Amino acid sequence: TASFFKIRGGFSTLRVEDQGNNPVNVLQAGDAYNVKWSTTGAAITNVILEFSSDNGTNWSYVNPVNPYLISNTGSYGWNAPVTGLPDPASSCLIKVTDPNNPVATLTSGLFEVRARMNITDPTGTDEWVVGTSAEAIAWTTTGVVQNVNVDYSKDNGSNWTNIKSGIANTNSTTWNIPTNIDLRTPNQAKIRVINSSYGTVYALSSSFKLKGLINVTSPTGSDTLHIGVPHNITWTTTGFFSRGNTEDDVTLSYSTNAGTTFTPIATLDYNYGAGTYPWTL
Repeated sequence: TASFFKIRGGFSTLRVEDQGNNPVNVLQAGDAYNVKWSTTGAAITNVILEFSSDNGTNWSYVNPVNPYLISNTGSYGWNAPVTGLPDPASSCLIKVTDPNNPVATLTSGLFEVRARMNITDPTGTDEWVVGTSAEAIAWTTTGVVQNVNVDYSKDNGSNWTNIKSGIANTNSTTWNIPTNIDLRTPNQAKIRVINSSYGTVYALSSSFKLKGLINVTSPTGSDTLHIGVPHNITWTTTGFFSRGNTEDDVTLSYSTNAGTTFTPIATLDYNYGAGTYPWTL
């Protein structure tokens, strides 16, 4: 007669699905997913699910409460982790095991848990000014991003100028906006924050305005102008203004009602009179 032996079940499929029941191999850190598996045989009441972010070298329990059991329903809701991950986390695995028969185990194929970032400052209503010191840039990170580059575009992202490179990801930085290059745009400025080591992970701000600055130096609040008597209107500019470019014309106007309405005086090319215009009321 034959010796006694055991017949035990096992597992035939294992995968991670999104909320639409679609198998996925790129998960967004922090988002909700379903781990699904199929069981062969019977008598497996509970299972243990484990997660690895380093291709199986180290494992952590999906249910962290000892004895780490999950009811064997074939599906378990799970939020992709946001901490304890490498950067990038592209070699992740899920494993299902029968706690009463460790030989009965199945490991998924490799998948990625991808971090994401979102820029909170600037916003679409911001108007930044050339020459500003320590202009704040802020963002949020879900997942693990160790270092970032920060870039600026004045043409909605067609071209980029680097602001900071390889800085520690503290979710904020500042920018001394330079005056020696033309960064101005009425509505197409953008900030980009990008993972220094994994360019697939980045965030874009809303489009906003970045403008130069004109400061009227004369007349001042203490001046009295007389009709028929010439007075030099003078001003200074901050930022890059293109001489001879009609887009950089200076329009002079005056108001007699504290700025509610203005009456035109003249439209001048930027290089006209080096910031001086003789005006007679």
